[in-house]
Amino acid sequence: MPDLADGESTTMQGSGSKPYLLKNTGGVYSCSCPAWRNQSTPIERRTCKHLRKLRGEAAEAARVATDDAPLPAPAAERAEGAPVLLAESWDSAADLTGWWMSEKLDGVRAWWDGQQLLSRLGNVLHAPDWFVAGLPPVPLDGELWMERKAFQRTVSVVRRQDRSDAWREVRLLLFDAPPPPAASKSASPGWPTAPPPGATPTSAPTRTSAAAAPTTSAPSSPASRPSAARG
Repeated sequence: MPDLADGESTTMQGSGSKPYLLKNTGGVYSCSCPAWRNQSTPIERRTCKHLRKLRGEAAEAARVATDDAPLPAPAAERAEGAPVLLAESWDSAADLTGWWMSEKLDGVRAWWDGQQLLSRLGNVLHAPDWFVAGLPPVPLDGELWMERKAFQRTVSVVRRQDRSDAWREVRLLLFDAPPPPAASKSASPGWPTAPPPGATPTSAPTRTSAAAAPTTSAPSSPASRPSAARG
């Protein structure tokens, strides 16, 4: 049966007047038909009659059953969820003087717990050993990112379990280095303490850390920073 190589696309006539566009982006197959677009399942596990017609029933059944997306992690690999900061709406009243802001990157949220990368929901991200080599044994919060308008391909790579060389396209962009749990309850050398209630916010100190791949670190910001990321 015909197939699409990574980056290739083709069209197929459906019931409408315009043909549908079928694409393979980093192993994620997509179709512009409503049946594919309106599914609630993750994009890497979606299929439709047009993809089945193109690739064959057996190939599509095998792809959506195994796919590059990891199966549910074993209990030992699951967490309650990484303690990441989530987006909050700015009420237009709070004075943001002294706050640091950074671009909202369209990538996959990643939490480094000092030993492994976790998604926002606490699932293990199977990064190659060379990717995490050099990361410090302290928590780091950031985004796995390739480039703008490449979210779908980023997802297809970081959800793989084979630790492939496709990770060489991915960068870990760090935007926070939260204190370890023990340091969050009391002052600890090297970690700033929270300002008292009513104090004027000040710029957070720059925190440096090692990065596994070429990275661009964004400045840290107060706890209620106005940004969010998918995880």
